[in-house]
Formats: sequence, structure tokens, C-alpha cells
Amino acid sequence: MTTQEERARRRLRDHLNASEDVVHAVLAFRIGGAKEHVSLGGAGLAGGLGRLASSAVTSADAGPADAPELPVPQRCFIVLTNHRLLVMTLGGFVVAGPKKVLHSLPFSAIDRVSDPVKDGYLAGTSRVIVGLTTGMVLRWEFPRIQIKRGDALLADLRHHLSAP
Repeated sequence: MTTQEERARRRLRDHLNASEDVVHAVLAFRIGGAKEHVSLGGAGLAGGLGRLASSAVTSADAGPADAPELPVPQRCFIVLTNHRLLVMTLGGFVVAGPKKVLHSLPFSAIDRVSDPVKDGYLAGTSRVIVGLTTGMVLRWEFPRIQIKRGDALLADLRHHLSAP
């Protein structure tokens, strides 16, 4: 069985430096995207929950709620290499996998990473905010089924950011 990391590695093969390797590739949603996904699948069961707090997620350690954001599609892959953080589109006809690079952020462009916030609503997501040195932020949420993998990605990202 091919892992998402292997799929990301294949997609990025011409864009990885000689010493760079994919460490994590985790399915994610823009903030509120998982609820929208659940709402559509549940024929509106969640009603207005998909709109609740979609832009109100804030964390003091990652920047203000009104900071300008890098856009993230409803569904995407967050990919961590040993040199940078990437946001990739979702592709694949039968099995979803990372496709095109939307954002490529070297560790030097990342200022801070929030602690994940569990939303506790129907979708049960873990929300993340990454503050950039430009003053912009990158926000996403890991769906319930990806939270453990997302937590591992964040732990490795923090480790890379703290390395000299």
C-alpha cells in the first residue's frame, strides 16, 4: 500500500533538494471545511455548524484572528519535509493524494505554530494556525481521523523550528 508520504515524494521529486525528504503528508481542510464536508454528506444535518467560527479561530501564540491569511482550499494536504512546510492540492481519481504545490514555506519563513485546538463539534477537528515572518498566517484543520498524524507533523515541525 502506498502511503501519502510516498505519493507526495513522487509528486515533488523534481522539486526536492538533494538532502530534502518528505517526512509527513496529512489530509487537512481549511478552517470550517471539515464541517462543510460533513454537512453536505449529512444532508444538512449540521445546519449552520459549517459556518460557526470558521474565521474566529485564534491563538495568542500564532497571531490575531484578523491577520491576513494565505488561502487554503477546502481539502488539501499539509506536507512537511526536513526543509520546509508545503500546502498541496488534493488530486487522484480513486485514491486521494497530494497533487500541486500551493504554498512552499521554508522554516525560516515560519515565526510560530499554535497549539492545536480541538473544536468539539460534529466534525471533531484539530485546528492549527501557523504565523509567518511576513505577518500573514496559514490556518487549517485536521479531520478527526487524521489528528494523530497531524499531531506528529506538528511535533516534527516544532522540532525543526527549534533546531539551530
